[in-house]
Amino acid sequence: MSWLQRAKRVLFGAPRNIFDPKVYHQISLIAFFAWVGLGADGISSSAYGPEEAFLALGDHTVLAIFVALATVVTVFVISGSYAQIIEAFFRSDTHLTIDELTRVVRRRNRSVGSVTVYRTLKLLVRHGYAKELDFGEGAKRYESNLSAHHDHLICRKCGTVSEFKEPQIESLQERVARQHGFTPTTHRLDIYGYCRGCVTGEILENGV
Repeated sequence: MSWLQRAKRVLFGAPRNIFDPKVYHQISLIAFFAWVGLGADGISSSAYGPEEAFLALGDHTVLAIFVALATVVTVFVISGSYAQIIEAFFRSDTHLTIDELTRVVRRRNRSVGSVTVYRTLKLLVRHGYAKELDFGEGAKRYESNLSAHHDHLICRKCGTVSEFKEPQIESLQERVARQHGFTPTTHRLDIYGYCRGCVTGEILENGV
């Protein structure tokens, strides 16, 4: 290895595999952060953002430098909040509602509100990083869309959502689709009932 190659490895690290899902996910989020940080979230971009700010200057172009500096600061502030939300979301191993994720993030940053969390989750869903789930609780839950396919067991009493994977179910669904000449694009299996803890508690309460 030449001195130039060694210097590049020290400065930039070892080569990464672009097809590694983890690396691809991290690279994709760079563009995502930039897009969000510039106020282009599809919800508020019509009201603010660099383009609107510069247009509002009119003939006072001398102020453009101050708008540019303010934009840079805004990018760091907004991207920081979004980064904390996204990190908390992907680190969680549960199916979170907007309120639940807001409480998690506010333990680190009290300035983050539920509206920011809502916008972040909607963006993650729109770009395929997250899935929106409705288990009939009145509040939608969200989970990462980067993990392998799985199905859900939902307790009607305590609301616990458990994930499970069963290859035989997947094979059966594929066989049924083929028999009907159907080409599936996605599917979801949610089984409702009562978890072991709630069943045990019911038995103890009734003295059975």
